[in-house]
Amino acid sequence: ILPVFATITHGDLTGRNIMVNEEGRCWLIDFYRTYQSHILRDFVILESDIKYRLLTQPNNKDFLLLEAALLQWQPDQGAINFASAHGDIEKAVRVVANLRKIAYELGKGTGTTIHKEYLISLLMATLNVVRLRHIPDERKMQAMLSAALICAELDRLAGREPDFDMQQVNR
Repeated sequence: ILPVFATITHGDLTGRNIMVNEEGRCWLIDFYRTYQSHILRDFVILESDIKYRLLTQPNNKDFLLLEAALLQWQPDQGAINFASAHGDIEKAVRVVANLRKIAYELGKGTGTTIHKEYLISLLMATLNVVRLRHIPDERKMQAMLSAALICAELDRLAGREPDFDMQQVNR
């Protein structure tokens, strides 16, 4: 059982529902799913959209490196240190790390363990990617790999030895 904090959320915060003009001003659109929900819902939906729809499909090794970097990074560490031969992957890592930093800051006052809560929410959103018809099968497989990494990190946080070793990804 994990207590969670609920608030009014957009409910469908994807790249398709964020409009940006030439001056860089942003607007959110499509509030059809706005209601009280988990405080981190919009963050994990947007992160999933970035990784599985907006990011040009990376190969599995680069994708796993992206996921491992994000799982090992904590917002209190400052800027994320990640380098890749693929500029799109580097950009995605920086954007998602900043998104998580905002989410963790927002969640600080909720009285919950925000990192664990974020990972559980992200696991649910990542598994949801597998059922989406517009996501290619190769990306769905990457979502399953991501879910395995998230589960391993949740095991580690719970003091259990994960079945999947994060160091395997770095080799």
